[in-house]
Amino acid sequence: MKTLFTFLLTMMILLSYAQKNAQTETAYEKLEKRIIALEKMAATKTSFGINIQDQGVLPSNTGEQNSLAIEKLINSLPAGKNTSLIFIPEGEYQFSKTIKIFNKSIRLEGVNNVTLIFKNGVSAIEINRNSSTPKCVIKDINFETRGAKTNPEAHGIIAHSITYLEGLKIKNFAGDGVRFTADMATNKTDVSHSKIEDVEVIQCGRHGFYFQGGDANQITVFHCGARDNGGVGFMDESFLGNQFISCMAHNNAGGHYKVMNANARGNVAFCYGEGGSPESEIRGVSNLWGGIHENGIKVSEHANSFIGWMQQKVISNSYSINENQLTFGQVNLRGNQDGNYSFNFRNDGKNANFFQFLTPPAVLKDWDNAERKVPFASIAVRQYFVGNRIVLYARSVDDLKKWGHFNNFNFINGDRIYNSEYKDGAPEKWVCIQGGILDKAKWKAFY
Repeated sequence: MKTLFTFLLTMMILLSYAQKNAQTETAYEKLEKRIIALEKMAATKTSFGINIQDQGVLPSNTGEQNSLAIEKLINSLPAGKNTSLIFIPEGEYQFSKTIKIFNKSIRLEGVNNVTLIFKNGVSAIEINRNSSTPKCVIKDINFETRGAKTNPEAHGIIAHSITYLEGLKIKNFAGDGVRFTADMATNKTDVSHSKIEDVEVIQCGRHGFYFQGGDANQITVFHCGARDNGGVGFMDESFLGNQFISCMAHNNAGGHYKVMNANARGNVAFCYGEGGSPESEIRGVSNLWGGIHENGIKVSEHANSFIGWMQQKVISNSYSINENQLTFGQVNLRGNQDGNYSFNFRNDGKNANFFQFLTPPAVLKDWDNAERKVPFASIAVRQYFVGNRIVLYARSVDDLKKWGHFNNFNFINGDRIYNSEYKDGAPEKWVCIQGGILDKAKWKAFY
């Protein structure tokens, strides 16, 4: 009897383990199926957000039908801090009106090849939110109009608050392709600290990218392109400037890069501008870093203008530096090692101080385009131009000759050397009275 009881107990325990193992295997199988399903959903994206086609926005619809459907969808989304994800499956979609996003945080993302086609005369998207609403994101979508450009106020993407754009192509709008404008003082808007990456603007009637206002600053524009636009490729009229990095511009009727506010403190870094367009222009305390600018760049209009290291490897044109509103300004220049570049300095008789020059020499041209090759080989020599006259600082003519940097330089009448250690009884300056190489006999001392 005891043996039978033990046998039955053992069988019950074994059966219990067998059932538990079977349940465990079923759970793993369910988990594996769930993982496979999630991977499939991730591939189409639509299962993680709102599929716009489920809301009545369809490639087969008219522009009026799609505009009504997307307006209804956006109005139904919660306002405030919750971000709504809207996915657009592959296809072309017509719209008759601007898609307006007010006080909503929306991530609008295309899946594969998506094009939104807008009726001529309307903008594509306009974004405006209060300061408590998180940013909007627009990604992987083409925006365009087709046919004649009819309304110069019809823009591609309009943003008045923080917005991220990525992977967009914007084409043929009569206004600007990307337009970010904001000012807290006048209309309580702020688009500063936005980000634009891998966005291409093509054949728009005005500017490719446009930034304006007291609170449209410190926007990062990275790896973007502007070509065949009626205005400037990248036009920055913001108060403090923005960051343009590794961008490309081609055949823009108003020039490629313009930073126009005298307060700007932005950067144009490692950007490229094709030839055949007007020269670019940078104002304010802004920096130009490297890149190639085949149309030249004019730098102007700020009492403390600092134009950072302009480093080029192949430059056939010149840089134009226009300090025509200065009584005394300063510009840092640095050439590359092969010497194949020039700087065109236009100062209308005003002073501009050049310092921290490194080898090799650069070719400088004055207002009337006369060339003077100056050996910027040492930061020990202070030098600047007044008109086409070079002004140096040294203890004497002989002292300047000892430095060696100017021994083969072709001086002209009117060049000056100011006494860097002036004291009573010593010459205040020496003026060249006979052009040629550096020779004490050709300089007259003035006390």
